Amino acid sequence: MRSIAFHLEGTLLGEDCVVDTVGIDSRTLPRGGLFVALIGERNDGHDFIPSLVGRAEAVICQRKVDADIPQIVVLDTVEALGKLAKFSVDARSTPLIKIAITGSVGKTTTKELCGHVLNAALPTHRTQGNKNNHLGLPLTMLSLHPDDTAMICEMGMNAKGEISYLSSLLRPQYAIVTNIGTAHIGRLGSREEIRTAKLELCENMDRNGVLIVDGNEPLLRDKEAFSLYGGRRVIFVGKGANCDVRQTALAMHGDECSFRIASMFGEERDFSLPITGAHNAANALYAYTLAKLLNLSDEDIQSGFTAYQPIGMRQHIYEKNGIKYIADCYNAGPESMIASLRVLCENPAPAGGRKVAVLGDMLELGSFSEAAHRRVGATFATLGGDVLYTLGENARFIAASAQENGAKEVYSFSNSGTLVEALKYTLRQKDTVLFKASNGMHLDKVIEALHVNGE
Repeated sequence: MRSIAFHLEGTLLGEDCVVDTVGIDSRTLPRGGLFVALIGERNDGHDFIPSLVGRAEAVICQRKVDADIPQIVVLDTVEALGKLAKFSVDARSTPLIKIAITGSVGKTTTKELCGHVLNAALPTHRTQGNKNNHLGLPLTMLSLHPDDTAMICEMGMNAKGEISYLSSLLRPQYAIVTNIGTAHIGRLGSREEIRTAKLELCENMDRNGVLIVDGNEPLLRDKEAFSLYGGRRVIFVGKGANCDVRQTALAMHGDECSFRIASMFGEERDFSLPITGAHNAANALYAYTLAKLLNLSDEDIQSGFTAYQPIGMRQHIYEKNGIKYIADCYNAGPESMIASLRVLCENPAPAGGRKVAVLGDMLELGSFSEAAHRRVGATFATLGGDVLYTLGENARFIAASAQENGAKEVYSFSNSGTLVEALKYTLRQKDTVLFKASNGMHLDKVIEALHVNGE
């Protein structure tokens, strides 16, 4: 603890001790761990310190607490958490491959694909779930195992400056930018500003590092992008002859897909994924490229692809009572919602089955919201979806646009309870049902309510 206090520029109160785990949740902190007391909107971690006496080894806090436990008092515990994470990784005696992943959509799927692929040959640590912010990244770094030789960290953002801070902690040698979409455009104002915010990761990247980016995105190929890259090597992946790593064939096989990759690394090779969707095959290109840069074999890559499983509410496909569910409602922007509609509509349905979409509001789009929702509605109609249900005020624009473009069965709801009742009585066996919305719309609760009611 004395060494930690020195690096955090804090004051150690109490006896010196040794800790090997760090946590911010008093309920789950392992015995003997170091508790970092954060001050949130609802709770103040300092209030829980007395209850940790006898379980926690020590605490980091912003004010002295009347409790018989060693304490490091610092000015800001959030800042201290980041400093501690950086110190713990920098102090390692063995080399560590550090990879950062950001982008408007596909970060978590790409991170999971990369993790499974690298782990086929290298002990690899990665962000758990989508803990990709100023708290999640330090906790990922602090949970690194001594035997791990690679670490993959997802980086999310809501505003400028956030990825700059995250990259200053990690200082990656490799970085992946999956795309530049419209998530958070309501706050940042334009896709150009989103691009600039995402590429803040270059500010603290290894000078000899390598970027793997979306080769089909003009904003990642223009002069401004190359200025932000700072002279680092850039590998473009996607479709088209101007990509260094490109997908040359793609086929869907029910809930799986196969694809061919041609690249700068050698002859064309075929791969497969246990999930469907062109967007998932595109995400796999990043994992392939990273693996090749680290000298993994094609066999290792396919082994990693085979081991992949979606996490959380991300394209979780399953059947219940004769109905196929596509639960993809962790979050949503126009790009990811359209990709999910393609998964729904471009895969064959059983004879007599319908392609049903349950779509909710996409949040944080600001003045772009109506146009973005209308674009989704037009896409649903163009792809030939059979039945559309929408939930929320903004999702009404999805419904209106779908009807304007020829969709016949369209229903709008402002209340999730009413939506559940409608689905309960109208869904039937052989239907395929997609659920997609921003996390704040709680479509996962709609699915739970349906299952409680027997659907």
